[in-house]
Amino acid sequence: MSSDTNTLWQPLTARDRWVLAGLVVVLAATAIPHNSPGVCGDDAGELQYVSSAGGMMHPPGYAALVMLGRLVTLLPVFEPAYRVTLGTTAAAIAAISLMVLLLARLGLSIWIAAFLGLLLTWHKRVWQNLVTPEVYAPAWAMLAVSVYYAARFAHSRARRDLLVSAFVYGLLIASRTAAVVFLPGLLLAWWAGARDVAARRWKNALMAGAALSVGVAACVAYLWCVDRSGAPGNYIDSYNVENAELPSADAGVAAKCQRLIWLLSGAEFRDNLRPSRRALRIQVRRLNYELTDSNTVLLGPLSLLALAGSLSLWKRQRAVFFAAWGAVLGGVLFGLVYHICDQALDVLPILCGATLLCGAAIAAALRANHGVQRWFAVPALLAATCSLASIPARRDSAAQIDATEFASILDMRSLPPRSVLFAGWESATPMLYEQFRTGRSDITVFSAHTSNWKRLVESYLDRPVYYERANVAPPGWTCVPYRNVWHLVREPQE
Repeated sequence: MSSDTNTLWQPLTARDRWVLAGLVVVLAATAIPHNSPGVCGDDAGELQYVSSAGGMMHPPGYAALVMLGRLVTLLPVFEPAYRVTLGTTAAAIAAISLMVLLLARLGLSIWIAAFLGLLLTWHKRVWQNLVTPEVYAPAWAMLAVSVYYAARFAHSRARRDLLVSAFVYGLLIASRTAAVVFLPGLLLAWWAGARDVAARRWKNALMAGAALSVGVAACVAYLWCVDRSGAPGNYIDSYNVENAELPSADAGVAAKCQRLIWLLSGAEFRDNLRPSRRALRIQVRRLNYELTDSNTVLLGPLSLLALAGSLSLWKRQRAVFFAAWGAVLGGVLFGLVYHICDQALDVLPILCGATLLCGAAIAAALRANHGVQRWFAVPALLAATCSLASIPARRDSAAQIDATEFASILDMRSLPPRSVLFAGWESATPMLYEQFRTGRSDITVFSAHTSNWKRLVESYLDRPVYYERANVAPPGWTCVPYRNVWHLVREPQE
């Protein structure tokens, strides 16, 4: 056997390209009809608002994702919120397509690779990120690009592939600090790709480091530019109104550096790092639930299949071996040490890495039997395509966060001049989006915990004040219903 451990890289045929294009069409045709038609609530609404306004999101800022979202909002069709939703759907489709493409490069029949891609969308979190505008799909796509080009570099030895992989990962790590957990796997993948060109190894390492640094610097520069007092979409200012922990952006360079360090380090959510045994046990159960999708029966066989794929990749394509296991182990580490749940646990990298390993095992088992692969995969692919549109109990993933009706009833244009709105995070983001979309810069929207509304409202009683929900009013005031919010009015004098 050749000493080269990166020999497994198949050329694409015209049929492969047509099947891959068909997969993209099927994914788009099944996901887009279930997208939210307009603005959403919670974090999804924040991504839509900040992408439209050109600001920064909650820590760690998600700079590259916002920049990409900003580009999407410049399209001349649909309203900005829906453009962002389509952009995140396209990112999820790109991530799945790159995984399928990499499996085809590893020798798996394009039919089986496409079947695995469709099968992956049956997982509730993959489907959810196909139809909702969250940050996880774009981050997943950026990781997929970095992994694919790392594997391509192992085959081509072309420095441009290494630089693309490093640059995109730099954008990712500066946008989502938690992505640092994938760095060991990618470093080993880059090393595996360069191991047979020792004379250029140090030069490649330096240039990869420079490309990664450029990606990080681009994100930091963007955050520096948009961090201005009073600028729309400035999360730090919004946080400071309620907590008053950080200096103003106008207080000088040192103050601005302090603000950006706070943002990029995710200091607001540092309490979620709980290394206790009890917290670890809770996270193990949550991770198991998220990964297995309430179905643990297949976990054992799939784990064995992944181990078999690992052996094949170790022998023939170590760059993919390191990248896939880096995604799996990095995702598991993140899920165990960060005390979060539901979609924020983000199992997409784990699922993608595991699918690559399982696909490599199937490719090794059927490498010489392409006819068998087609015989098995074509009917399975057709069945998966037909059933994908009827995934039970998941078609309403976008409906759960859709705030289009809420925004329509509120009708920001109808509010009196200089109105002040107090809302929780879930409702504040669509309010902020509608304020920006309608050009109501005279309106102030506060996203704050309900326990702080009474304290904050004292400074705004000379303006029309509205609560998202009925709350404790200051002395001499009461809450009366107005559309789908509550208007703060003076109590009648006796």
